[in-house]
Amino acid sequence: MKKSNGDKIVRANAALETIIGQGARFEGSIDTDNDVLIDGEFKGKIKSAATIIINDGAKVSAEIEADFVVVHGTIDGVITVHKRIDIGSTGRITGEVRAASARVSEGGVIDGVCHIIPDAITKSTNKPAMPTQKPVMPTQKPTMPTQLPTEGKAKTDVA
Repeated sequence: MKKSNGDKIVRANAALETIIGQGARFEGSIDTDNDVLIDGEFKGKIKSAATIIINDGAKVSAEIEADFVVVHGTIDGVITVHKRIDIGSTGRITGEVRAASARVSEGGVIDGVCHIIPDAITKSTNKPAMPTQKPVMPTQKPTMPTQLPTEGKAKTDVA
């Protein structure tokens, strides 16, 4: 159960596996099936099969992948969200967002590129269903007729 305390998310009766507390700094990688809560500073890579919460005042510079992401702090990086990203009024993202769904509160900021592709980002591929290469064009050029149609006399109806 989530309870909102202003722009901070407080988890009640939930076991958070990973918490980076206020004033703490961490650099590295996190890969978990459970929720991640960041109140401090993080630099690196975070992958979660659940929810990543970036609270107000938190600063993150990372590549992020999760089912759900809730942003009330600052993120600089690439974020891939399989289900939904929620950006609160104090949330600020600089970089790229790829998500199946997004909700941005008034005051929330995305400074960069945002791809919203419903049902296209799945756990099975862990990749967005977006082209990574330019489309291949046919190698055969269209042919033009070699002969122009024969010209006939123009007919006009004059009354």
